[in-house]
Amino acid sequence: MTPDAKFFQSHHDWELRIEQTFFADFWKELNPHLTISDCPWRDTRYAMTETDIARARLQVCEEGYLQSEPAIPKQHTEALALAVSNLVEFGLHPIFLCAYDEYWQLLQGVARSLEPILGQGCYPLADFWTWYISPETASKGWPPHRDAQFGERKCLREDKSPLLVTAWLPLLDTYPLNGCMSVLPMSADPNLPENPSCCAFSNHQDSRALPAQAGSILAWNQYLLHWGGGCSPWARNPRISSGIYFQSAEVEPYVARTVSFCEDVPIKGRLALASVNLLGYHANHRYPDPVVAMCIRHIQAVPEYHSRLPEYLQTALG
Repeated sequence: MTPDAKFFQSHHDWELRIEQTFFADFWKELNPHLTISDCPWRDTRYAMTETDIARARLQVCEEGYLQSEPAIPKQHTEALALAVSNLVEFGLHPIFLCAYDEYWQLLQGVARSLEPILGQGCYPLADFWTWYISPETASKGWPPHRDAQFGERKCLREDKSPLLVTAWLPLLDTYPLNGCMSVLPMSADPNLPENPSCCAFSNHQDSRALPAQAGSILAWNQYLLHWGGGCSPWARNPRISSGIYFQSAEVEPYVARTVSFCEDVPIKGRLALASVNLLGYHANHRYPDPVVAMCIRHIQAVPEYHSRLPEYLQTALG
């Protein structure tokens, strides 16, 4: 069992605790400083500086990634980081941050920040994750990999600007001691473009750690080799961050599960989406049977979600 699975088993009564996830009042009581409503949208807008935008347009084409200065307000990141800590302390996976309006408002603001890169009307896919990396919990980020799960689809324009990015959003400061992101710039990647399935490389000095202040926006295309570091006992804070895909409106959706800023996202739908994403990584993390059962119940509570599941999950859920 991996550390991600152990989030759920941090208390002796963990099976009783996950039953609480089916009660709306539980979520409000766990994080009373956040809100839950059917419609989370508040016309949230963040803006990267003109300097950040100009650099991002060049860097994302040449090196495959971009990184801004803090664009998300401090009070927003602090509120979400506190919510993640409360989730973990209770015994839930940090992905359930999506239960709260403020998480969806974060996505709305980031989408508007990415419009200079992806184009007007870009939007998130409902494929997301949230991390809490500390020596006591998950002590490392994910190993070196590429997000190229859409290999049959075009993900770059002719000028190498992306049609689809993974956005990575630190809610607390990240730095080498607490496992900040590292990348191998595409311009230094010996496996591109001929051999993207290979993640091995020997030019280690070309790799680049990306310390980032809370509220910064990092994003990369689907071919960039990247990984999360380990968290040292000497780190001054855990690494709390969230990642999600954003795509251009110029092309058809890459997956059926998309996020529209014109549609309601009620609590049952949010929990179903979190459950779909958890089950999507069940083969990696081997969640305990009661956790899998919890996820299935959340998905079954929103019947229209079943047809939008990946085919392998539709089959598994009958």
